[in-house]
Amino acid sequence: MTCGSAGKPLMEVEGSFGALDGGKYVMVMGVIQSCSPEPVIRAVKLTDLSGNALHRSMWPLEVEDLQQNIP
Repeated sequence: MTCGSAGKPLMEVEGSFGALDGGKYVMVMGVIQSCSPEPVIRAVKLTDLSGNALHRSMWPLEVEDLQQNIP
């Protein structure tokens, strides 16, 4: 995942967030530490939104919005 490439899989998580399976729709709140060569985010909160159909239906729209607005 690189800065500005929304929708790419989360490859690595450090810390004790528990199991993070592929295909999950999650919200990460945190601070971007760096963007190059790969983004490093210091996560403060990680929330699994996969169980909510409304949240999952918003995912394609969020990806499209990010791709249009992040260089």
